[in-house]
Amino acid sequence: MDPLRDEGKAYGEKMITAGSHAEVICMKGMPHTFMMMDDILENGKRYNREAIRSLATVWGIAVK
Repeated sequence: MDPLRDEGKAYGEKMITAGSHAEVICMKGMPHTFMMMDDILENGKRYNREAIRSLATVWGIAVK
């Protein structure tokens, strides 16, 4: 359902190889914009929570 999945995965893998703080997360069956549908998709909520935690960790910010 995501026409940009392969490019996103390849980009994430290149970032990791280059030593960047990156993680590739693929959620099967989700459309490209699923993270913006967190009011109706549980995977959108889950992704957004994980993204916030990951960014907070890298930036040294405490998150509840």
